Amino acid sequence: LQVVKHVDPISSGLYLVAMMAGLIGTSFVAGRFISSTGRYKILPTVSTAILTVAMLLLTTIGPDTPLWLVTIFLFLVGIGIGPTMSVGIVSIQTSIPREHLGVGTASANMFRLIGGSIGTSVFGAIFAAGLVRHVRPVMPGVDDVRSLTSSMVENLDPATQAEVLNGFSNALTPIFLVGAVVA
Repeated sequence: LQVVKHVDPISSGLYLVAMMAGLIGTSFVAGRFISSTGRYKILPTVSTAILTVAMLLLTTIGPDTPLWLVTIFLFLVGIGIGPTMSVGIVSIQTSIPREHLGVGTASANMFRLIGGSIGTSVFGAIFAAGLVRHVRPVMPGVDDVRSLTSSMVENLDPATQAEVLNGFSNALTPIFLVGAVVA
């Protein structure tokens, strides 16, 4: 969003509000569903399928993708994540003895944080490799393509600028494909 669409950092962070709205909204709906029916096993299956589709939709974004469409895709990602998070805690809490609820809940949160850290590292490495593969050949004078800013890209000639923007999009696509496979 910042480099390709020239969205300032604060506004680009606000696009995550769509994802969080989907996440929190469906987490709430999942909780209501569980409390009214007592069933929870179907929710992770359905929400993970939605997450997979959302990740595959994110592979289609490019320099010409309208921001409203990116917002919808991020909302779908939130819908895919929300129920899974709440159902995971519920399933742990219903399967362990009452005296171990604190340990079970804390363990789930700890492993979620560890998974997030590992996922961020893996996705960052995939993106960095994609930048080297797709952007560095277009800009041989730049030592570290990860240090490119939107103002640097704006100052390029139009043909090179288009190639760099496509390179950024191409560097992101594998991240979403891996995310879809993991989902």
